[in-house]
Amino acid sequence: MQPLIHQIRLQFKMPGLWSFAWILLLPVGYVLMLGLLQHKLIYHPRPYDSNEYTHLVDSEFEEIRYHTSEGEQVAFYRPPTSGTQTPEFLWVFFSGNASLALNWTWLTQQVEASEVGFLLIDYPGYGRCEGAASPQTILESSEQALQETWTMLGVAGNGETPGLGVFGHSLGTATGLQFAVRHPVRKVVLISPFTSMEDMAALVVGRWGTPFLRHNFDNRARLRELLKRDPAPEIHLFHGTEDETVPVSMGRELAGFDPQKIRYTELSNSTHNSVLDDARSAILKSLNP
Repeated sequence: MQPLIHQIRLQFKMPGLWSFAWILLLPVGYVLMLGLLQHKLIYHPRPYDSNEYTHLVDSEFEEIRYHTSEGEQVAFYRPPTSGTQTPEFLWVFFSGNASLALNWTWLTQQVEASEVGFLLIDYPGYGRCEGAASPQTILESSEQALQETWTMLGVAGNGETPGLGVFGHSLGTATGLQFAVRHPVRKVVLISPFTSMEDMAALVVGRWGTPFLRHNFDNRARLRELLKRDPAPEIHLFHGTEDETVPVSMGRELAGFDPQKIRYTELSNSTHNSVLDDARSAILKSLNP
């Protein structure tokens, strides 16, 4: 009797067996790659330019430093232009996957309401934050950032908490919504929102690959939670018809959940990022409390 290893070698010399083996191995390898690399496909962290960072922190923003399970985190607070210590309303900003918190400076500078403050969130691994981003670590960090801000302003737990709003673009619509459902938000502004990360993954790898998704954000579920509130927050949704990243059909679907409660603005010829400039006046109006 031939040794077992020799029998196996003989079998794989038979025509077609190697081809059959590759047919089996390639999908397995693809699934393993998807599982290992999906973090890099979703998140694109980058650091700040030191000169720009120093200028903005010294002139307009205050650093909010705190620790989470991912290490030291840094968010940014822009006080009201009126000069009062405590804002009447606080916007919490959540960025897209390749953006940074201070990239929203241009927008915060144009909001006319003088009693509004801004809390800009960087995700773990982004800017000057340590660690790695995930739905859980982003939520932990944003929750801690808000609590640190309340403490700094001296309003934590004393009934004088300012009104709260959430602003998010792209990935920030999901990180913002998971934060919003945990707080009594009065306003929510979503730019280029997707329905779920599972749907986005299906566009890239096909529906068969979605069971392996470990960073699933579900904007459908979170938005429905907000709409069930009595009263529901004021919700503004903006989407461009030529969005090359998130199909406009996703924005339309979300807006269709309740056309009376969701103020939907669709901009012809606007792309994923150009919608921010094309809808600037309407966005600025929505940011007034």
